[in-house]
Amino acid sequence: MSYCHDIHLDKNFDRAAFAAAAIDIRTLIRRSEIELAGPSGRPNSLPVVEELRITFNGVNHNCVCGSSEPEVLPRCPRECRAYDRWGSDAGQPFEVDVTPTAYWNRSRKRQIWFDCKTYHKPYDEMVKMSMIALKHHLGDSVELSSKGNWAYHWGAGYELAGRPPKRERGGAVEVYEHVFPDRAPVQNILASESIGF
Repeated sequence: MSYCHDIHLDKNFDRAAFAAAAIDIRTLIRRSEIELAGPSGRPNSLPVVEELRITFNGVNHNCVCGSSEPEVLPRCPRECRAYDRWGSDAGQPFEVDVTPTAYWNRSRKRQIWFDCKTYHKPYDEMVKMSMIALKHHLGDSVELSSKGNWAYHWGAGYELAGRPPKRERGGAVEVYEHVFPDRAPVQNILASESIGF
């Protein structure tokens, strides 16, 4: 099993709340220092954060395709593949697309399922911050799980009796709280977690 995060979204989710989460994710992208690209990972491509679609990836610095070429090329060389986990900062794109055309492709009984395998690449921190923003706005309409541990991988830290929480500097939780201080402290948003490497 690879290091990944899962999102289960109720089919009757609040679209206005999703749009508000997208605005927060735009803010997080602007305010963080995490290098991101469009879903292909191609350098100079931009993350897509719209009212009903959020998708981005890390930057694949090995990609040799020009930025003016279409995102998906049938003859794109191996080094341009976003899923190539070796030698690239790109992995599987984080994609939460609830537009009507994509909606039914990922649908289960009462939920829409999304996953993202980040392989612990640098863009993983933005994936986690995006999940925190989705949970903040969508509440019980979204269930999140992660192979990462909330205290360690997500950077929430741990508490010892009588001391403030000990955190890893720059973790997803700390950056999210820095950008949105009125929402601190962020409580554990994960329905399930495990230590995954």
